[in-house]
Amino acid sequence: MGSARTALFNWLFVRQFDDGVFILRIEDTDADRNREEWVDGILDALSWLGFNVDEGPFRQSDNALVHSKSVEQLLAGGSSTTATARVRRSRIARARTRRPATTGSAATGASSVGPTRDFASVRPTTG
Repeated sequence: MGSARTALFNWLFVRQFDDGVFILRIEDTDADRNREEWVDGILDALSWLGFNVDEGPFRQSDNALVHSKSVEQLLAGGSSTTATARVRRSRIARARTRRPATTGSAATGASSVGPTRDFASVRPTTG
């Protein structure tokens, strides 16, 4: 039901504009939770609801290489850090102030994405 509601809000929003485009993007980067028949089911459900898709479906995985290169550029340029770097900085800062962490992954040192995967986050630029 939540997906239908989200589709409805987005479809209604783009239909307010003469040049509005309803684009379907499929989050398929988790191979265990992605099957082509499920994508077909999404398309059938949207059609049944009367939401005509103007463009797509586009698959998130189709852009994985572009995203990886962008992350590498951000990391190399110093505009980004990895999740493990943030945890490390948090531990150092906590050791300096001698305050124990109380909640979150910094408290346990655990990462929600697993020990072998890092995600980058963008630091806002000033100026």
